[in-house]
Amino acid sequence: MNAFRRQAINEFIQANGRATYDDLMMLYPDVSCMTLRRDIEALEQEGLVVRVRGGARSVTSISADNDDKYAIRAAANVGPKTEVAQKVLEYIEPDHSLYFDSGSTVMLVANKLTNLYFSITTAAPNIAMELLRKNRITVNLLGGRFNRDTIAVSGISAIEQVNSLNIDIAVMATSGFSADCGFTSGEYDEVQLKKAVIKRARKVIMVMDSSKLGKALQYTFATLEDIDMIVLEKEPDAETLELCQKHNVTVVY
Repeated sequence: MNAFRRQAINEFIQANGRATYDDLMMLYPDVSCMTLRRDIEALEQEGLVVRVRGGARSVTSISADNDDKYAIRAAANVGPKTEVAQKVLEYIEPDHSLYFDSGSTVMLVANKLTNLYFSITTAAPNIAMELLRKNRITVNLLGGRFNRDTIAVSGISAIEQVNSLNIDIAVMATSGFSADCGFTSGEYDEVQLKKAVIKRARKVIMVMDSSKLGKALQYTFATLEDIDMIVLEKEPDAETLELCQKHNVTVVY
């Protein structure tokens, strides 16, 4: 029954571009709102829709909207990102000071994180809001200039705040990795913040799906010498494995 309902919900969203929870409750008056939310979450995990405030939108409708760049990225490679997020949880210990980078993969880590005692700092308001759902987690949100395309803050004030932190584990994200350029991003200000975080972290875990391998964007924020672990959804190519072994970087897949 769940599968048939979810298929029908997906067809409704694809046909209309979006659906609110009110729409879905009218279509399924005997189904609880919580169940409908789980249906939407399941469809998002399959990469079919993207959750938005009050409901969901189809990926195609978001792709046509130039103002929703983050949602487009969040909808890409959802399956691999989810696998990465699940693997990362094995290496995050409670009663530690953590930093969560911005990005859709780290958002999934926040979503799956167990409600234990953590102190977590982040530059991403959406990740902070996700973590606030878990009452044992202390959440610290950096301040600074807000970038609506990445849903993150950056700038001098954010860096100054990071420079006063003692971070046990930093869960970092990247837009690309290559042998020549290392870990890269297209946002200069956010690169400066990433560098500051990595300097303050005792352990750095880089999370990325394999689509990032071989890509290089404009700015480098780290090399293999700067990190301790890479988490992917599947085994990387032989060259990447060899490079990681050479620099004593643990590769989890």
